[in-house]
Amino acid sequence: MRPRIHTKAEIIAAGMELGSDDPFAVSASQIHKKLEGRGRLSIVAKVWDTHLEELEHAEAEEQPNLSTKLEEHMLQVLESTREGIKGLLLAQLQTHSNEMQLQCSAQNLVQEQQMEELEKRDRAKQEQVEYLDDLCEKQADQIAELKKQVEQLSAEIHALKSSSDLEMTGRSVLMN
Repeated sequence: MRPRIHTKAEIIAAGMELGSDDPFAVSASQIHKKLEGRGRLSIVAKVWDTHLEELEHAEAEEQPNLSTKLEEHMLQVLESTREGIKGLLLAQLQTHSNEMQLQCSAQNLVQEQQMEELEKRDRAKQEQVEYLDDLCEKQADQIAELKKQVEQLSAEIHALKSSSDLEMTGRSVLMN
């Protein structure tokens, strides 16, 4: 048997050089041309096909590992996303809570101001009532004083009338 013109390593190296991006797109004829057409095409094809099968087998073995890594990464991304959404919801809830507290504080402030205003009005009305009560008492006192004066004047008028009647009676008696 004749020795091979190209080793398996040379054939594979030529194929990989041609298909650095995608070795599965390289054909045995392209590798044969790269090797200057020397050697049998069937041997190049057999070596290259065997190499591609080994690559497929290696990828298939790595696939579960990649799948596991991808799954782990996806779980991390999902957890991170969940935590992000949770954080956003908590921030939104806190913002809403703060807004509600501000609204309550504003409403309380308005109510306090309204209560103060009502209390001022109430005090003013109370002062008016007290003033009117005092005025009524003074007027009642004045009326009572005027009644006394009227009674005294009535008594004096009555007394004067009585004394005048007596005088007139006495004159008429004297005149008769």
